[in-house]
Amino acid sequence: MLLGLLTGIAYFQVLGHGFVNLDDRVYVSENPMVLEGLSPAGTLWAFTTFASANWHPLTWLSLQLDAQLFGVDGAWGFHLHNVLLHLANVLLLYFLLCYTTAARWRSLLVAALFAVHPLHVESVAWVTERKDVLAAFFWLWTMAAWSWYATRPSVPRYVLVLACFILSLLAKPMAVTLPLVLWLWDVWPLQRVQATPSGRIRLMSFLRLFWEKVPLLLIAGVSIVTTLMAQEQGGAIGSLYQYPLSVRIANAVVAYAWYVGKTFWPTNLAAFYPHPGDSLAGGEVAAAAALLLGLSALILALARRQPVLLVGWLWFLGTLVPVIGLVQVGAQGMADRYTYIPHIGLFVALVWGADALLGRFERASFARFALSGTAVLVLLGMTMVQVSYWGDSFTLFTHALDVTGANAMAQSSLAIDCYDRGKLSQAEEHVRAALALDPNSARDHSMLGVILSRRQDLEGAAHHFRETLRIDPSTAKTYFNLGVVLLQQRQWQEGADYLEQYLKKKPVRDKSDAAVLYQVAIAAQNLGQYSRADDALRQTVELQPDEAAYLHQRGITLYRLGDFPAAYAHLSRAADLDAKQVFHHTYLALVCQRLGESEQAKTAFRAAFTLSPHWPEQACALAQQQALARHPTPGELAQAWELAEQACAATDHQDARWLEVLALVHAARGAFDEAEQIATRALALTNDDSLKRRLRDRLALYAKKQLK
Repeated sequence: MLLGLLTGIAYFQVLGHGFVNLDDRVYVSENPMVLEGLSPAGTLWAFTTFASANWHPLTWLSLQLDAQLFGVDGAWGFHLHNVLLHLANVLLLYFLLCYTTAARWRSLLVAALFAVHPLHVESVAWVTERKDVLAAFFWLWTMAAWSWYATRPSVPRYVLVLACFILSLLAKPMAVTLPLVLWLWDVWPLQRVQATPSGRIRLMSFLRLFWEKVPLLLIAGVSIVTTLMAQEQGGAIGSLYQYPLSVRIANAVVAYAWYVGKTFWPTNLAAFYPHPGDSLAGGEVAAAAALLLGLSALILALARRQPVLLVGWLWFLGTLVPVIGLVQVGAQGMADRYTYIPHIGLFVALVWGADALLGRFERASFARFALSGTAVLVLLGMTMVQVSYWGDSFTLFTHALDVTGANAMAQSSLAIDCYDRGKLSQAEEHVRAALALDPNSARDHSMLGVILSRRQDLEGAAHHFRETLRIDPSTAKTYFNLGVVLLQQRQWQEGADYLEQYLKKKPVRDKSDAAVLYQVAIAAQNLGQYSRADDALRQTVELQPDEAAYLHQRGITLYRLGDFPAAYAHLSRAADLDAKQVFHHTYLALVCQRLGESEQAKTAFRAAFTLSPHWPEQACALAQQQALARHPTPGELAQAWELAEQACAATDHQDARWLEVLALVHAARGAFDEAEQIATRALALTNDDSLKRRLRDRLALYAKKQLK
């Protein structure tokens, strides 16, 4: 009851929190495989993906379950699940300690400290860290199963241990150290290690306990290899070039000391602590090393009388090894969440050690109650404050900046938050600050490119997208962004190339690709590459067969390739789907003319005129604009010819105004003889003096093979 109350008071706020832009998008809010809920395809994906540079299928399944139950907008449900798992861990820890030690008061205090310590807020209040609370849940069940097995070893009981251990690894690979913790658990409280009268461990006892752990160690080894593969593939492992071994060791020593210090005084906590690199002072590293060595020496001196101290201390040191930074994963120097399981050992050592010390004094019971109650209440208050920072991304990362100062990750996350709220100027300010701290951040270059493209600084956007690909050429979305920006700059060839690279790198082909293929086709048309355009449009229509715009554009491309029957099929289908679009009818009329279907052509033209009586005038205006452009592409000239031809065909080639434009388009394409013939015919048809003068001037130019 008390533990549930403490946990509820500490974390009730999270039910009003949303997702934050620190991996919650990748794990939940923008992950289609999670948002679709539990499914056979989703389950297969969970067990086969290395997404987020990790392999933790049970965590993915857990999040899919929440999406199934609460939906995409149900952040409160995801948070509730985290809190309930944390509460379950608190209760499991209490009952495990009670079962193995029979010390109810000390077990209660350890569980209470675990429930309300501020360093655990990140594991509970951050949806992405479902893996922490879920792995700890099965970690504690593994220890409970082992404690049960130790009372009377048997194969079924050992199988239960293996099953719980595997489930813990499937939630988070950090559980690889659990077999070593079970070894410590055998020493205390299970007392399975036989010793000589002088206190030395008997060799046979040691070997027996070792062989018991071999299957667990083998499973842990498989998990380590799989995890390293996932992190290497995801680019999460920092190279020795970026973080030399000496830097990693120095940071690890300082991090150990930092975790110890923050256990006793957990203030100025942040969601992200930048890796210090080689900036750590020698004195700081030496002081941290002295603290760790001094504590270790003291605990070793007391170990014979109080083995719990050594067990707890080694638990703390050992379970931090996978995340202490010797194998650097990510850009953080340390993280609050890494203490979630290691703290159990440290709390056990502290509580049992303090109890033994206070037991020497009178009124020890009152002192125990006063000190433990005060500690729990102080930590509870600090945790409630820390939980409040996780309410939204802006609050979380503003606080991180206040705590850590120069923090590229916090600046970057604030940029994303400002961008999402439409505050482009503030977003640009934050992302430029992030790049000033870390110029080689692909994510920040990409973010700045997106912001600049929204602000129509296309050259600047293209530059930063190119920088993104220079740093990280594996990011598919950047190929898309760069391709779109280049197309906006009328760089058709390069833009289409980048869009096609995006489609090749995109892991799954879906309906959203139709729009990308359509852009590739438009670029190819502008380059006069009609076969390439048709190939892209064929795939577009296959993905979305009932989209009139896609059918229409493929019909035009087939028309330009001379495949008039296929063009007719696509254009007539487009006209059926969207009968109010004048373009469908006018191009259909042109195709019908080519097929010799004059009556159908007239019917299509009449439909176009009904929809837009001024269609010939509009078509010729656009055709003239494209013909007289400074550097018209082959595709634009082809479209200009088609538009002018449509206007002339609609008036049976009897309107001199439209013939003038058709002649102009022929001249722009270099067909000056045809231009002369059409202009001469227009001159014979008109009585407009102004138009006559203009036609005579153009005929003089055409005779000289000049356009203007």
